[in-house]
Amino acid sequence: MKVESETFEKHVRRLAAESPDYVYRTTQGCTYVRYGRDGEWCGDCLIGGALIACGVPANELHAIDAAEYTTDDEWELAPSARIVLRHYGISPEMADWGDIVQQHQDHRHSWGDSVRAADRLMLIPKPGRAIEVRRSVHLDSA
Repeated sequence: MKVESETFEKHVRRLAAESPDYVYRTTQGCTYVRYGRDGEWCGDCLIGGALIACGVPANELHAIDAAEYTTDDEWELAPSARIVLRHYGISPEMADWGDIVQQHQDHRHSWGDSVRAADRLMLIPKPGRAIEVRRSVHLDSA
């Protein structure tokens, strides 16, 4: 399945705007999906929720989550969010942005702060706004 980068970004921003102060906490390690109250898989983290909103089947994300842990709950080399996003066709730049969002979220930053941090680090403009680059020119007086 291919996910459009713009669609992915739109869903990350929408979820973060809906719950800007939400801080992702888990006792079972960071996962893309969890069982919802209805007994079905649903998004657990911001990136997982956005991918599901883009049409990625939750059971595929569960398979990625399941591969991250050994039977004794020790961390294996799990694919980074960047690798997962690239697998679904997200552009390299947007995958880097999503990976930064994921890292900040996993380090107990709110979803709103995580998106803002990724925007600052990647210089991705907010929808409808262009990036303005300012240069300072210093002239030596002779």
